[in-house]
Amino acid sequence: FLLSMALASGAKLILCDEVTSMLDFDAQFYFLEALKAFAQTGGTVVMTTNILAELEAYADHVILLQDQHLTVS
Repeated sequence: FLLSMALASGAKLILCDEVTSMLDFDAQFYFLEALKAFAQTGGTVVMTTNILAELEAYADHVILLQDQHLTVS
């Protein structure tokens, strides 16, 4: 629901915190595809996650915080 509201409002930035962790596979795919389409139209998505595998297909930039150190890729 909140993703729909953000997309309909014309937001330029969407912040997500662990949004896919409680979704089944189909819902994860749909949600991530919607965020990808949003980003392709000029929007920015900042997302926190513990599921690093989902970032491979969707993230242009990854900042990893591990043991109080940042790694940017």
